[in-house]
Amino acid sequence: MEMETKRPVYNSFAMIQLETKQTLPLTLGEDGTIRITNSRVTLDVIIHAYLRGEAPEEIHEGFPTLKLRDIYGAIYYYLENKDRVDEYLHVQERQAEEIRRFIESQMPIDEWRARMRAIRDQQRIKNATSPNNATPPECSPEACATPLRQNTI
Repeated sequence: MEMETKRPVYNSFAMIQLETKQTLPLTLGEDGTIRITNSRVTLDVIIHAYLRGEAPEEIHEGFPTLKLRDIYGAIYYYLENKDRVDEYLHVQERQAEEIRRFIESQMPIDEWRARMRAIRDQQRIKNATSPNNATPPECSPEACATPLRQNTI
């Protein structure tokens, strides 16, 4: 995405014309999601962090693989195209909600939680009865409860 402006810049020594063409660090994917170029980080994530009050430097701490200038570029794009980006964010939120509802319709969250708890409980039972996880005799509950034991040779 590019934005271009040219304007003369004057100083006391000479008149120079600066090229002020900027390439924005944003890429539109086939699925319609806007991402920071060369990353998986979406524009949504950056803008939501910015709207929560995080400074670009704070956002960068959470995404150190991004270039700080790319974070600033995404925020710049948002500020220059606020209405369009707000609509984009709204559409993204609606799509995310639809996907969440679809996933929950395939397996309700309560059922999923029950399955995960059952798997966890089975793993705990398996680990507790495994010979590899048995308490070694030198560290029986009684021996390990003794604060300082003198080892005898």
